Order: sequence, then structure tokens, then C-alpha cells
Amino acid sequence: MKKIFQALVMLCVLVLVYMIHGFNVNAKDCGGVNIILLQDEIKVELNGEEPNYEDFVKVVDDCNTDITNIVQVNVTDTVNVNIPGNYEVGYMVGYGGKVDQEKLRVVVKEDIINPELNGYHEKYFFIKDSDITADDFLTDVTATDNKDGDVTDDITIDISNIDSTAVGKYEAKFSVADSSDNLTEVTVEVHIIESELLLIKGLSNITYEVNQDEPDYNTYITVYDEYKNDVEIFFDTDDVEYDVIGSYNVTFTVKYYNIEETKTVTINIVDTEKPTITGAKKITIEKGDYFNPFKYFTVEDNYDDEDDIELKISGHYSIDEIGEYDLVAIAKDKSGNEFRYNFQLKVVKAEKSNLVLWVSVILGVVVVGASGTLYFIRKKKGNL
Repeated sequence: MKKIFQALVMLCVLVLVYMIHGFNVNAKDCGGVNIILLQDEIKVELNGEEPNYEDFVKVVDDCNTDITNIVQVNVTDTVNVNIPGNYEVGYMVGYGGKVDQEKLRVVVKEDIINPELNGYHEKYFFIKDSDITADDFLTDVTATDNKDGDVTDDITIDISNIDSTAVGKYEAKFSVADSSDNLTEVTVEVHIIESELLLIKGLSNITYEVNQDEPDYNTYITVYDEYKNDVEIFFDTDDVEYDVIGSYNVTFTVKYYNIEETKTVTINIVDTEKPTITGAKKITIEKGDYFNPFKYFTVEDNYDDEDDIELKISGHYSIDEIGEYDLVAIAKDKSGNEFRYNFQLKVVKAEKSNLVLWVSVILGVVVVGASGTLYFIRKKKGNL
């Protein structure tokens, strides 16, 4: 019984120790010190500023914990930035009785800037068994250099590891160097797929009102969900005249990395807006007068000129019959849009003005007087 009790006590002690050490009785010793180079090589411009070499390393312990901020990094070599050449900068770190050393290659030269590659895609897609060539990658890719200018002709592409007969993901590498041997390399994904990708899910003809700003064509196209976040959409609308009624072709191009899908639809520019009529609501004319509606109404349209708008009067009226007539003026543009304007025409008795009466009397007197005078002169001449 005593031995059983002792065994239980020892077991409890072991469990307690196990818990105190966080279930890490056999924990790894994290001592040690290791210098990690963040870059194998750096470039320094001739006669330029000497860099802070400590920015290019970090220090970790044997558990890969970053201890850079708690150790002293010693730079053991120097570089003459006024003389071109290849140098090495040494690092030494001591910590916990252990020491580590590393060397960083430093290149001093007049031109340290790499050429810039543009126009490549991060991913390329080709259908299985396609004949893949360098031109399939280099067509739209360009390269420029701060010293040499356009170095596009020096771009190369390594596609040697691509098996176009097997579906899968591969890599291709663009490379270009300038005259100072500054090298730029870009690695891209190459996907060999079983069949052609379909990008455009829905697209239909478009009807758009004349004299409006260019529409947002993105609202007329639907791209399959799996591609829509990575596609670019372009519209060729050069031939469309938004201020002229008619039918035009609009070409939609959807690009998914190196894949393009193009479709052409018709955009119909139409006029659906009614003309307008402004003018008097009550018109009075004398019996027998000619009624010209254009004298009393102003007609306007968003597209057609006034001369191209048909204006007619709907309803019964007579200029020879005194009375009040409820009528409708109808303006119709060349697209058939109509606007109706209600008004009242009042035909009243014709009355001559006093001015007309007096003019008639005066003219009568003048005529009679002139006739009498002429008769008297002729008679007098006859007596002679």
C-alpha cells in the first residue's frame, strides 16, 4: 500500500512539472544567433550616398525569433562609393556566447537602375495542344531603361518548361538587361486548359435617347462570375453619333489576361420625347378672319426644328360662325411623338374702326372734289 501511495505522489509531481512547463518538457533550446541576409546583393550608384548596411539584414535565434532589435550588428568592412567595382560588406553578431558572420555583395557602378518591363500579364492561358511561341508572350510587352531608352528588342522569354500537351500550371520568365548589365526578370503563370474560355454571358442591342451623354456601357454587358473581377472591358463607339437618330454598331471587347472575346451589338439612337406647345389659352378672332395657329403658338422639340414639326388643330370650329370653340392643338415631330394643347377659340362679330370710316369719307371727298375740278377745267377750255 505504501509503494502504491509513493507511486501516486511521484505521478502527481510529474504531472505538475509537465503543466508548469506548458506541456514542453522537451522544449527546444532557442539560444544561438543567426544573421539573415535580406538581399544577396545591393547596388550603389557611383558617387552616390553610402547606404545603411544594417537595413539589409535581420538577426534571429535558433527558433527563428527576430532578435534584431536586441543585438548589436557590427559592419566589418567598408565600401568606396566613389570607385566603381564589386565589394563585400561583412557582418558580425555576438549573442549568448555565440557568434555569426555573413557577407553582403555590394556593386558600385554608374548605372544601377534596372530596365522596366511593361505590358505583360501575370497569367497566360492556352488551349491544350496549342502551338505556343515566344511571340504569344512578347507581342504587347515593352521595356525602357533610364540610360538606354527603349530596350524592347532585348526582351527574351523562357518557355522551355511548358508542356502544351498536358493540362496544368507552368511558369515562363521574361528577361531584359541594359548595357550596364542591370537585369530585370519577371516570372508569370502559364495555364494549359482543356477548352476555350467563354467570358461574355449576356449582351443585347441597346436603345438610347438622342442628345444624351454617352451611356455607361458596363450596364449592358454581363461577364461570367468566375472572371468578372479580373477582366478589362473596352468599347469601340467611334462611329456612334449620340445627337443623330439612327442605328450604329458598338464593339465590346472583354480581356481576361491574354484571352480576348469580342462581340458587336447595335445601338439605336431614338427620339421618344414629345414636342412642346406654349401660347395663349384663349384666342379671339373676328368673323371671317383667317386663323393661323403658328401666330398664337410656339412649338419646340428636343431634336426636330420648328419647321419640321406638324401643327394641326383638332375639333370643330368655323371662322364664319360667331361662337366659342374648345379645341386641341396637336404638335407632331418627325418621330411620331405628339403633344396635345387645349385652348379656346372665340369668333366675334367684325367691327370696322372709326379710322377706317374716316379714311373712306376723306377719300370719297377727295375723289369727288378732284372729279369736279377736272370737269370745270375742261368746260372752261371749251368756252374759249
